[in-house]
Amino acid sequence: MFKALKRLCIWLGIMAEDMTNTDSINQAVVERGIRNSKAQASKASEDNGKLAGNISMSKEQLKKELRQKEELQGLLAYAASKNDEANGANYAEQMANLEDTIKDNQEQYDNLEAMYKQNTQIIAESIRQIQKFQADFNQLKIKTSMSRSMEGLSTMMKSSITELQGMVGGEMSESMEKL
Repeated sequence: MFKALKRLCIWLGIMAEDMTNTDSINQAVVERGIRNSKAQASKASEDNGKLAGNISMSKEQLKKELRQKEELQGLLAYAASKNDEANGANYAEQMANLEDTIKDNQEQYDNLEAMYKQNTQIIAESIRQIQKFQADFNQLKIKTSMSRSMEGLSTMMKSSITELQGMVGGEMSESMEKL
Protein backbone atom coordinates (compact mmCIF):
# COMPACT_ATOMS: atom_id res chain seq x y z
CA MET A 1 0.00 0.00 0.00
CA PHE A 2 2.83 2.39 0.85
CA LYS A 3 4.51 1.65 -2.47
CA ALA A 4 1.34 2.49 -4.40
CA LEU A 5 0.90 5.71 -2.42
CA LYS A 6 4.55 6.58 -2.96
CA ARG A 7 4.21 5.93 -6.70
CA LEU A 8 1.14 8.14 -6.79
CA CYS A 9 3.03 10.92 -5.06
CA ILE A 10 5.98 10.54 -7.42
CA TRP A 11 3.63 10.65 -10.41
CA LEU A 12 1.91 13.79 -9.01
CA GLY A 13 5.33 15.39 -8.52
CA ILE A 14 6.37 14.65 -12.09
CA MET A 15 3.08 16.00 -13.45
CA ALA A 16 3.36 19.14 -11.34
CA GLU A 17 6.95 19.68 -12.52
CA ASP A 18 5.94 19.23 -16.18
CA MET A 19 3.07 21.67 -15.74
CA THR A 20 5.41 24.20 -14.12
CA ASN A 21 7.92 23.93 -16.99
CA THR A 22 5.20 24.25 -19.65
CA ASP A 23 3.62 27.17 -17.81
CA SER A 24 6.96 28.98 -17.61
CA ILE A 25 7.30 28.70 -21.39
CA ASN A 26 3.71 29.89 -21.81
CA GLN A 27 4.41 32.86 -19.53
CA ALA A 28 7.33 33.89 -21.74
CA VAL A 29 5.14 33.68 -24.87
CA VAL A 30 2.39 35.75 -23.27
CA GLU A 31 4.87 38.36 -22.01
CA ARG A 32 6.33 38.64 -25.52
CA GLY A 33 2.82 39.04 -26.95
CA ILE A 34 2.08 41.83 -24.50
CA ARG A 35 5.34 43.62 -25.32
CA ASN A 36 4.75 43.32 -29.10
CA SER A 37 1.19 44.61 -28.83
CA LYS A 38 2.25 47.54 -26.67
CA ALA A 39 4.98 48.42 -29.18
CA GLN A 40 2.51 48.22 -32.06
CA ALA A 41 0.00 50.43 -30.23
CA SER A 42 2.72 52.92 -29.36
CA LYS A 43 3.95 53.10 -32.97
CA ALA A 44 0.41 53.56 -34.31
CA SER A 45 -0.23 56.25 -31.71
CA GLU A 46 2.92 58.13 -32.76
CA ASP A 47 1.93 57.84 -36.41
CA ASN A 48 -1.55 59.10 -35.61
CA GLY A 49 -0.08 62.12 -33.87
CA LYS A 50 1.95 62.95 -36.97
CA LEU A 51 -1.02 62.29 -39.24
CA ALA A 52 -3.27 64.53 -37.16
CA GLY A 53 -0.78 67.37 -37.67
CA ASN A 54 -0.62 66.69 -41.42
CA ILE A 55 -4.41 66.48 -41.63
CA SER A 56 -4.76 69.81 -39.86
CA MET A 57 -2.25 71.48 -42.21
CA SER A 58 -3.93 69.94 -45.25
CA LYS A 59 -7.34 71.12 -44.07
CA GLU A 60 -6.05 74.67 -43.57
CA GLN A 61 -4.45 74.59 -47.02
CA LEU A 62 -7.75 73.51 -48.57
CA LYS A 63 -9.60 76.32 -46.79
CA LYS A 64 -7.04 78.85 -48.06
CA GLU A 65 -7.35 77.53 -51.62
CA LEU A 66 -11.16 77.64 -51.46
CA ARG A 67 -10.97 81.30 -50.35
CA GLN A 68 -8.61 81.99 -53.28
CA LYS A 69 -11.11 80.30 -55.59
CA GLU A 70 -13.90 82.56 -54.30
CA GLU A 71 -11.70 85.61 -54.87
CA LEU A 72 -10.86 84.46 -58.38
CA GLN A 73 -14.53 83.84 -59.11
CA GLY A 74 -15.27 87.42 -58.00
CA LEU A 75 -12.43 88.78 -60.14
CA LEU A 76 -13.59 86.65 -63.09
CA ALA A 77 -17.15 87.96 -62.72
CA TYR A 78 -15.85 91.54 -62.50
CA ALA A 79 -13.71 91.07 -65.63
CA ALA A 80 -16.70 89.59 -67.46
CA SER A 81 -18.92 92.52 -66.43
CA LYS A 82 -16.30 94.97 -67.78
CA ASN A 83 -15.71 92.89 -70.92
CA ASP A 84 -12.02 92.66 -69.98
CA GLU A 85 -11.04 89.60 -72.01
CA ALA A 86 -7.32 89.76 -71.21
CA ASN A 87 -7.82 89.69 -67.44
CA GLY A 88 -10.77 87.31 -67.81
CA ALA A 89 -8.60 84.78 -69.66
CA ASN A 90 -5.84 85.17 -67.06
CA TYR A 91 -8.31 84.65 -64.18
CA ALA A 92 -9.89 81.66 -65.95
CA GLU A 93 -6.45 80.05 -66.35
CA GLN A 94 -5.62 80.70 -62.68
CA MET A 95 -9.01 79.27 -61.74
CA ALA A 96 -8.36 76.07 -63.73
CA ASN A 97 -4.91 75.64 -62.11
CA LEU A 98 -6.35 76.31 -58.67
CA GLU A 99 -9.16 73.78 -59.18
CA ASP A 100 -6.57 71.14 -60.14
CA THR A 101 -4.58 72.00 -57.02
CA ILE A 102 -7.70 71.83 -54.85
CA LYS A 103 -8.58 68.44 -56.33
CA ASP A 104 -5.06 67.10 -55.65
CA ASN A 105 -5.05 68.45 -52.11
CA GLN A 106 -8.52 67.08 -51.43
CA GLU A 107 -7.31 63.61 -52.50
CA GLN A 108 -4.29 63.97 -50.25
CA TYR A 109 -6.52 65.06 -47.36
CA ASP A 110 -8.86 62.09 -47.93
CA ASN A 111 -5.88 59.68 -47.98
CA LEU A 112 -4.54 61.13 -44.74
CA GLU A 113 -7.96 60.76 -43.11
CA ALA A 114 -8.15 57.12 -44.28
CA MET A 115 -4.68 56.39 -42.86
CA TYR A 116 -5.69 58.06 -39.59
CA LYS A 117 -8.78 55.86 -39.32
CA GLN A 118 -6.74 52.74 -40.15
CA ASN A 119 -4.20 53.56 -37.44
CA THR A 120 -7.03 54.18 -34.97
CA GLN A 121 -8.32 50.68 -35.73
CA ILE A 122 -4.82 49.23 -35.29
CA ILE A 123 -4.52 50.95 -31.92
CA ALA A 124 -7.92 49.65 -30.81
CA GLU A 125 -7.04 46.10 -31.91
CA SER A 126 -3.68 46.30 -30.16
CA ILE A 127 -5.31 47.43 -26.96
CA ARG A 128 -7.76 44.52 -27.16
CA GLN A 129 -4.82 42.12 -27.72
CA ILE A 130 -2.93 43.61 -24.80
CA GLN A 131 -5.95 43.17 -22.53
CA LYS A 132 -6.41 39.57 -23.71
CA PHE A 133 -2.73 38.76 -23.23
CA GLN A 134 -2.73 40.32 -19.78
CA ALA A 135 -5.81 38.31 -18.76
CA ASP A 136 -4.15 35.13 -20.11
CA PHE A 137 -0.96 36.03 -18.31
CA ASN A 138 -2.75 36.47 -14.99
CA GLN A 139 -4.47 33.10 -15.42
CA LEU A 140 -1.14 31.50 -16.27
CA LYS A 141 0.49 32.98 -13.18
CA ILE A 142 -2.25 31.47 -11.02
CA LYS A 143 -1.92 28.12 -12.76
CA THR A 144 1.87 28.16 -12.33
CA SER A 145 1.50 29.02 -8.67
CA MET A 146 -0.91 26.13 -8.20
CA SER A 147 1.47 23.78 -10.01
CA ARG A 148 4.33 24.79 -7.76
CA SER A 149 2.16 24.29 -4.68
CA MET A 150 1.18 20.87 -5.97
CA GLU A 151 4.83 20.02 -6.56
CA GLY A 152 5.67 21.06 -2.98
CA LEU A 153 2.78 19.05 -1.61
CA SER A 154 3.90 16.01 -3.60
CA THR A 155 7.45 16.32 -2.25
CA MET A 156 6.15 16.64 1.29
CA MET A 157 3.91 13.56 0.84
CA LYS A 158 6.85 11.55 -0.54
CA SER A 159 8.99 12.38 2.46
CA SER A 160 6.10 11.61 4.84
CA ILE A 161 5.57 8.21 3.23
CA THR A 162 9.29 7.46 3.42
CA GLU A 163 9.26 8.41 7.11
CA LEU A 164 6.18 6.32 7.68
CA GLN A 165 7.77 3.34 5.96
CA GLY A 166 10.84 3.80 8.10
CA MET A 167 8.81 3.92 11.27
CA VAL A 168 6.60 0.96 10.36
CA GLY A 169 9.57 -1.00 9.04
CA GLY A 170 11.57 -0.23 12.20
CA GLU A 171 8.73 -1.31 14.47
CA MET A 172 8.29 -4.53 12.52
CA SER A 173 11.99 -5.26 12.86
CA GLU A 174 11.83 -4.69 16.60
CA SER A 175 8.76 -6.89 16.90
CA MET A 176 10.45 -9.66 14.95
CA GLU A 177 13.54 -9.46 17.14
CA LYS A 178 11.44 -9.68 20.30
CA LEU A 179 9.81 -12.84 19.04
